[in-house]
Amino acid sequence: MNLDRWRLLFNRIAKQPRRLAVVIFGLHQLLVIYLLTQHELWRDELQAWSIAKASTSPLDVIRNTQFEGRPPLWQLVLWPLTRISDNPNTMKFVTFAIGTAAMWLWIRSTALPLALRTLIAFGFLFTGGYFGHSREYILMLLLLLFAIQATNIDPLSKTSTLLMCLLSGVNLFGLVMAAALVLATVIKPSVQQLWPPFNRATLATSARLCILTATFALSAYWIYPKPESQFGVGTYIGWQRPLVNAIFPFVPNVESSQTTWAILAISTLCALAIGIFTTSRAGCVYLVSGCVVLSLNASFGFAFYWWHWGAVAIVAVTSPLVKTRNDPPRNIAYFAIIPLVFIACAGLLANWKGPGELVYGQTPYSMSQITAEQLKDICQPDCTIIVDWDATGAAISSHMGGKSLYYLNRQEFGTFALFVRTNVSPTWEQAISTMQQFDRPILVTTDLLIGVLPNGLEMVGAPWGGVWDNALILQLASKPIKPQ
Repeated sequence: MNLDRWRLLFNRIAKQPRRLAVVIFGLHQLLVIYLLTQHELWRDELQAWSIAKASTSPLDVIRNTQFEGRPPLWQLVLWPLTRISDNPNTMKFVTFAIGTAAMWLWIRSTALPLALRTLIAFGFLFTGGYFGHSREYILMLLLLLFAIQATNIDPLSKTSTLLMCLLSGVNLFGLVMAAALVLATVIKPSVQQLWPPFNRATLATSARLCILTATFALSAYWIYPKPESQFGVGTYIGWQRPLVNAIFPFVPNVESSQTTWAILAISTLCALAIGIFTTSRAGCVYLVSGCVVLSLNASFGFAFYWWHWGAVAIVAVTSPLVKTRNDPPRNIAYFAIIPLVFIACAGLLANWKGPGELVYGQTPYSMSQITAEQLKDICQPDCTIIVDWDATGAAISSHMGGKSLYYLNRQEFGTFALFVRTNVSPTWEQAISTMQQFDRPILVTTDLLIGVLPNGLEMVGAPWGGVWDNALILQLASKPIKPQ
């Protein structure tokens, strides 16, 4: 009897697409809540928190992100939260709130069949990827969906201009997507308004183009590696891997099969472009221009990580949504639906095979939180913590309320990693010499100090087994803090 009631309830919901969309949205967000609670923040997430925490004002946030390789919008979003909490895990509330808005837009407002929207929603990038990690990519997705919706209504409105400016201020991928949107939706109507006779609309269009150009140029300048920065253009790794990873993330990195999978990925994108061209030329321009630039960027050493190549997939699945006011309302062509189903199913499979194996696995991404907890226990009442690498040290610092640590590779105290070329490669001799300068020193080794443990150092903790980061906690035998 109960089974019949549930079946009747399901049939009623299925006959009402709006209710079904709400159910799908609710299930997705429950999954995201579970993933967020299970996920341990790691150094790239905590680096943004550390910068916001160490900054005394929004202007200070801007100054502190000058070597980050991305504009400061995400850190500015986090800054108010760091004024009211020392716990970096509260950053997950911001991620969930932004992700909730993005998913609501995706499920309720996108012009794709509900089954396809659902497939994409439960794929890797929309669950454990951008939604399960507290990084700026979730903000990029929300602003992109808002910007597409605004340009569909009026590409020359103040709202669409503001959203594209904000989108370009998230990261490189947001800049590329914003530029592709401008190329697809703004350029043609702007050129039409710039022709004589000159009037208020002409002046408004000129001002809009100037604002977009200036904002994009500022974001590009912020992203472009500084002479002092460690970031730069990576080594060219070929065109195959970024395309394969973007469209078929479950494929293993086997050199012998990469070309075959890459050709299949190109064929999928070409079929999608042709299908979109029949219903929305603006969407086709957005897809082609965005994917070309993003794939080129990924070809230079950035195709190993899903958060880089995932941007190509985001452009692909959102391209059918881009319209112009001159486009008559039409359904998405089935020729475009088929490659989108391929991409959606590949993303769904990536939950279990490929990037999902690491993200959803029981092994923590980073040992930063465990290391910080052990250090709090060891350093009673207090001690000087020395870390060999500032990138991992910034993550440990954030879990200790923004405590200033001594970064051995920078030879200075700090709370977040300053990614500049002044870093040095420390040695064991330098580490011991530095420890001897303080009354209660503790050394945390992560990646830079390797080899046999020298005499005079004793291990008091070993947070080990992370996917990316590990640590050893050491003390001087001559200045013991914790009894052996």
